[in-house]
Amino acid sequence: MHSTPLPVSTRNLRWLLALPKLGIVLLLAAVIALLWLVHQNELEEERAGLIKDVLWLEQNLRFQINGNEERLQQLAADLGSGTDQKKNFRLRAGHILKNNPEISNILWFDANRTVIDSLPAGHSPDREIEAFGPPVTQKAFELAQRLGKRIYSEPFLLSGNVAHFEIAIPIYAERKFVGALIAIYPLETLLIAPAR
Repeated sequence: MHSTPLPVSTRNLRWLLALPKLGIVLLLAAVIALLWLVHQNELEEERAGLIKDVLWLEQNLRFQINGNEERLQQLAADLGSGTDQKKNFRLRAGHILKNNPEISNILWFDANRTVIDSLPAGHSPDREIEAFGPPVTQKAFELAQRLGKRIYSEPFLLSGNVAHFEIAIPIYAERKFVGALIAIYPLETLLIAPAR
């Protein structure tokens, strides 16, 4: 009934036979851990690349929009102080539109929010914008007038459910508000433009 204890050499032999199996299990665990670490590293590199691309896009958009702001502010200043304003508007706004495809329209309003001129000629989306009830464009116009600085509107939808936003730049003549310059940006075009 008593089992005889195994000799010491048999126990050592079992332990020695189990060592290669244990080594294989440890090697397999190390390979799996290494593959997991490589996968995590690839995911982190993809994340870092995506963050880098988004930051580049943001910087590029900011650079484009800031450049457009400067040109539009200069045009607004010239419209407030210059002569032959209509010709100046057509020439300079046409140049801005030609060199900045992300801007779809430039509108010149008087102080009563009546369109004086717009480019492209004959295409004023203002009526379409006004159809949206309390227009976000009116709010941007009024804020630009009150604050005396450029204001961005909230995004709004126009034909084809294309999202747009606008920048309203006040025009002053001898410190008196005489109107505003409005540039309309379709978001889709703005996001495609940096890829050119």
